[in-house]
Amino acid sequence: MKTKRLAEYLDHIRQAAIDAEAFVEGMSKSDFLADRRTQQAVVMSIIIVGEAATKVLERHGDFAKHQHRAVGVSTPDRSIATDPRP
Repeated sequence: MKTKRLAEYLDHIRQAAIDAEAFVEGMSKSDFLADRRTQQAVVMSIIIVGEAATKVLERHGDFAKHQHRAVGVSTPDRSIATDPRP
């Protein structure tokens, strides 16, 4: 059961990230800044990511502790300050 919940949390994170990207696909920065509905949709996706990530950390700490390198962070407590994409 615990593994099933972890998979669900990770899927929520993945789907929310996909959704956020889809919401802004083809939009310029100025279009995004002028479209409050899209902004709110992206914010909601970010909230979903945060809530699911918190559950992973709280309920599956060992998994989170060992996965930080897989996402390009050198230590589990280091925040990502810049977008690595060009």
